[in-house]
Amino acid sequence: MAGIVKKSKVAGKPKRTREHHIADLSANYVEKVVLDEGHTVEGFRHDYGYDLSLYTYNYAPGSSEGEYENDSVKIQLKATDAIAFRHKGKNVSFQVDMSHLLLWGEETMPVILVVFDAKNQVAYWLHMQPYIKGMKPKGSNSRAVLIPTVNVVNAMAVRHWRHLKLDRQTAIKGAGI
Repeated sequence: MAGIVKKSKVAGKPKRTREHHIADLSANYVEKVVLDEGHTVEGFRHDYGYDLSLYTYNYAPGSSEGEYENDSVKIQLKATDAIAFRHKGKNVSFQVDMSHLLLWGEETMPVILVVFDAKNQVAYWLHMQPYIKGMKPKGSNSRAVLIPTVNVVNAMAVRHWRHLKLDRQTAIKGAGI
């Protein structure tokens, strides 16, 4: 066996990267907050601009049962170890592909961008349609999106996302669409 070099059995195996790990942590973070509020999320099998779909239920005060509410809120997750704060810590800045911004701007129901700060285990969110509506087109492939740091993903945020969906449903019904 002299002269034969043995290959390591682990050398060619796929590796779980830090990016994969923090992406899973971000999904887990959002799902826990949503479940604690009595709602559910489902992941997309393929990622074309969305990672989760939030499904809501109408709980009566004091009840542990709620009926399913039509439609869903789409959520795009982003995770980073290097969160970029701007404007004296009042905003988080995150680069987003223009293709996603174009997609999200045409959605009927709310789209929420969630940026997860893996080092500090906190996530920030932004309702994308109103943000996109005010954007001026630029020639680049991505744009910096500013998320107020007061927009922390928590129980109040999930309740707000539900109301965004319900308000949108009411607007669509009122318009006769």
